[in-house]
Amino acid sequence: MLTAGALLATAFVQFRQDMNENLRALARVTAANTEASLLFDDDQVAMETLRAFKAVESIEAAGVYDGGGAIFAKYVRADIGGLRRLASSPASLAGVGSTSISPSRS
Repeated sequence: MLTAGALLATAFVQFRQDMNENLRALARVTAANTEASLLFDDDQVAMETLRAFKAVESIEAAGVYDGGGAIFAKYVRADIGGLRRLASSPASLAGVGSTSISPSRS
C-alpha cells in the first residue's frame, strides 16, 4: 500500500512538471508569434494568434501585453465567458522572464 502511494505521488509530481513545461513552451511560441504584431501595433493579428488556443482545452485565457504593461490582445475560451479575468498587468502574474503563464485549475 505504501509503495502504491509513493508511485501515485511520483506520477502526480511528474504530471505537474510536464504540464508546466508544456505551458512554458506554448508561452515561448506565442511570444515569438506575436512579436511582430506588437512591433507593428496590429492587435488583430495578435488576437488571431491567441485564438489558436481554442485547440488546447486546458487553456481558459491568454493575453499579450504591450511594453507599458497594458493588455494588447486577449483570448478567453468561449465557455468561460467573462468569468476568467486577465491580470491588468504582467507584473501581477508569476512568469518566466517576460512571458507570463497561468495554468487552469480545473
